[in-house]
Amino acid sequence: MKEKNKMIIDKSVELFAEKGYHATSVQEIVEKCGIAKGSFYNYFKSKEELLVSIFKFYYEALTDSLLDLELDASLSSKDKFMRQITVHIEHMTGNTNLIQMMMQEQMVHISKELDGFLHYIHEEGLIWFKRKIIELYPGFHLIFYPIAPLF
Repeated sequence: MKEKNKMIIDKSVELFAEKGYHATSVQEIVEKCGIAKGSFYNYFKSKEELLVSIFKFYYEALTDSLLDLELDASLSSKDKFMRQITVHIEHMTGNTNLIQMMMQEQMVHISKELDGFLHYIHEEGLIWFKRKIIELYPGFHLIFYPIAPLF
């Protein structure tokens, strides 16, 4: 990611956490970044696209960290999972502006692209946790998905 692109994301998250997404204008973003308004539009078509990029940036950072641990052959499956849970927690607690931004106001229904991406990361997270638990406890899925009906 380009340095200026990341700087715009970082400063925008600060503003959105402080004022809220809807109350923050592109003009305020460019002033905080010290760039011209035209420069903003070289990186993002709109404030909505910026917001989607913010979520994608943080999601990619999280998944990159999780993948690094997944590929570490020196760790057992259980150790990988425990460290990956720690990464999830650190990602949440280490990005307080992102969390505050999300808590400030509802992030859904700003755009179809954002709704779709938030749905995607939620679904992927659930699939990841299920896969990791079944990997560690192979019979676990039978509790929730029995082969035959109980009645």
